[in-house]
Amino acid sequence: MSEKKTLAVLGMGWIGEHIVPCCASLLGPDYGSRMFASKKSPQRLVELRDKYPFLIIAGDSYEQLIAFQPSYIIISVKPDQVAGLTESTLAPYFRLLRQSCSPLPLLLSFAPSPTASYFTKTLGPDVQAATILPAMETHIHGWNVYALAENTVAHDPQSPLSEESQAAVEHFLRPLGFVTPCTSEEALLLVSMKICYHMLYLACFYFEERLKVQHPALTFQQSAEILRFLHRERTSPPLSSGYPLPAMKANKLPALLCSFEEAWFDGALSYVLEQGVRPSVALRSAHGSFELHALSVQLEDRDFLEKKLREHATPGGLTEAAVKEFYRNCLPLLQTASPSREDIFQCAFSLTEVVHRRGKTVAD
Repeated sequence: MSEKKTLAVLGMGWIGEHIVPCCASLLGPDYGSRMFASKKSPQRLVELRDKYPFLIIAGDSYEQLIAFQPSYIIISVKPDQVAGLTESTLAPYFRLLRQSCSPLPLLLSFAPSPTASYFTKTLGPDVQAATILPAMETHIHGWNVYALAENTVAHDPQSPLSEESQAAVEHFLRPLGFVTPCTSEEALLLVSMKICYHMLYLACFYFEERLKVQHPALTFQQSAEILRFLHRERTSPPLSSGYPLPAMKANKLPALLCSFEEAWFDGALSYVLEQGVRPSVALRSAHGSFELHALSVQLEDRDFLEKKLREHATPGGLTEAAVKEFYRNCLPLLQTASPSREDIFQCAFSLTEVVHRRGKTVAD
């Protein structure tokens, strides 16, 4: 798999850094000499060059692509930058490869949109391309959650990946968890649902404030622990982190948390099921994501969680849309005297829909 293969990472932000172990997995121990990365601006360039063993450049990567001729090209820029990069850099590079009868690289995009079919339409039907929505963590506060870490992979159904390309993708993603093959539309819906569960961060921060009068010792971490307990008791999920839960009595837990767990989980899941995601795929993804985000809130401190949420909520992105929707409609609902299960369900349903529509807007 790794013999003579080379790789380029176009976009060395937090996603680019997140997938460095994948590059090492695919290329082998000498990966530093067999790959390069590029970033749009010189910001952090010196820091990144000191941190990693491979070449990192700032600015346009066209000339470096010609010199390097990578076997794999990884796109890890923001979604609204993908089209510009593809049309200004990749399109002329792929034309040059065809003119010289050189093999075309496997193209892997880590943006939630546009879909893989965009690349085959823009670069040619002979292009092997896939869009990947990666698992963002395999460990939480030192606890191994690899079994919950899902990576969705979608390709253009009109230009399916070859067996060699499929094997390369699975090998590449091995450090990040298991692979779920799906359609591009399913992938976007699943990430929309996962982002809704990501908002457990904000909900638990609020629960600490809301419930301190009746439960003065309740922290936001304990709120997340209770949500995990309630979810495990109610659904017996097929996937769990394995992280232990204390003995609790559901009838003595805050009523708001009891109604929130069921309604928030079901609301996001119901939206993606209504949109046509296969139930087996949706359920596995939902249980794993809910557990991951709740466990993260339970084990990490607030500064860490807020920093992570800021990193994920990039301008114009899907998580930013979710955060805005949470503060616009969901938090005001939770602040009412007695938010009903039905209203919380609708909030989660609507937030997932907002994120999904934002993703489709970027894709279009």
